Amino acid sequence: MCGIAGWVAFDADLTTRTDVIERMTATMTARGPDAGGVWVRRHAALGHLPSAGLPSLPVYPTQLFELSGCVAIFLYLWLVRMKRPRFDGWITIESLGLYAVLRFGLEFIRDDERGIYFGMSTSQWLSIAVLVFCVWLYAKRKPSRAEEQPA
Repeated sequence: MCGIAGWVAFDADLTTRTDVIERMTATMTARGPDAGGVWVRRHAALGHLPSAGLPSLPVYPTQLFELSGCVAIFLYLWLVRMKRPRFDGWITIESLGLYAVLRFGLEFIRDDERGIYFGMSTSQWLSIAVLVFCVWLYAKRKPSRAEEQPA
């Protein structure tokens, strides 16, 4: 993990306060410094520590899982469901609902500390809310013209 520290003060000359940005940057040394640097100008200062060659904890590539799930949702809606239009807005409702289910599942394998309530993350609670909203919209739908015409 790399680290960046910054400070902007339009009412002060930061070139006289290089020690402060150096101390701010030094707080990130526990993250594994390879080389670092401090950039100071009159009204802005930055400190940087890169992360090259640092070991990482083993994690699942959830971004790739999410990408795969989104592609699968797209293909399902495009190849399967587009052949049978339902009602106005059905594709939006189904895509939101399917993404909510995908995100709910992905949250179980993510390994980061975020707001957890009753054993579920904030994203899982939002996914439940979106899924309930989609079910409600589906139940309140207006029939399309194809459904209104007798067979």
